[in-house]
Amino acid sequence: MSCLAFRTTSLLVLFLLLAGSALETQARELRCHCVKVFSHGISTGSIASVDFIPEGPHCIRPEVILTRKDGKQFCLNTTMPWVQRVIQRFTKRISNL
Repeated sequence: MSCLAFRTTSLLVLFLLLAGSALETQARELRCHCVKVFSHGISTGSIASVDFIPEGPHCIRPEVILTRKDGKQFCLNTTMPWVQRVIQRFTKRISNL
């Protein structure tokens, strides 16, 4: 194989690898963050933050991701009454700032 053919082939392979990784990143962003949801109660004193991700093209259901003070994250079942109360509390805290 000539030097020019080797360079051309190498550049083509590099381009295909980069294009594939970009598509993989997009595909990863276009799906639900929460595969499994947590339904049990969590002490509100251990909650560091609550992230609410509304439904959209990436996921057909809204998602709530709770982060505890120890750094552990849980996806919460949004149909549970205690989860709805947690969302309301944190929404009020944010609106009062």
